[in-house]
Amino acid sequence: VASGTSSKQLNKESDARVVGYGAMLIEGLLAVIALSTVMMLAPGDELAGKPPLIIYGNGIARFLSLFGVPHAIGVSIGLLALSTFILTSLDTGTRLARYIVEEFFNLSGTLARYLATLACLVLPALFILMPLHDAQGNPLPAWKAIWPVFGATNQLLAGVALLVVVVWLKRHGRSNLFVFLPMVFMTVMTVWSLCLLVGQYGLSSIGLIAWALLALAAVLIWEAGRVLLGGVPA
Repeated sequence: VASGTSSKQLNKESDARVVGYGAMLIEGLLAVIALSTVMMLAPGDELAGKPPLIIYGNGIARFLSLFGVPHAIGVSIGLLALSTFILTSLDTGTRLARYIVEEFFNLSGTLARYLATLACLVLPALFILMPLHDAQGNPLPAWKAIWPVFGATNQLLAGVALLVVVVWLKRHGRSNLFVFLPMVFMTVMTVWSLCLLVGQYGLSSIGLIAWALLALAAVLIWEAGRVLLGGVPA
């Protein structure tokens, strides 16, 4: 994400540390606010049976009401913020997938850009059109079926990013233990989560996605071992 979007928002390289660290602080604050909106929902609250969007919007509204923001405006702000997160996530995901396709196949030019984007949208389109089911065989919307493995996918990407940092540090002869240990922890927890999903969903649509991610995790572990144990140059 940083290479494709954040880097274009920096005036100079020295801004990266402040912007990157500041973004992490804001993301942490956002997580606290999200947890606070859930904490405000009592077990007997009439909102408990409402759709998640309504619960989230009203939770944000209650939170903002402490600062004098009217309830209706607070709901609108909460839903607007949520839709913004979804849209930017889809945009960023498609953009990064296009970058990967272009680099992997060494594509360049305007036509290649559009073809790579189209290729990245084919798989999501297939998931939308194909019927998906949970562990009990009940039909599920595509987003709800894929959501359980989204967290594992995200953490697997974090493991890849940490591996890149470890390799870079080793190549430059620097200490890498402080990055290596988080990489091991992240990878182990991700593999554990995927194994639980495979055990729960078997060969269903979610289970097959989890199997694919397990294969990617195995590749990550193999490549890390080759580099860190001296099998290939860093």
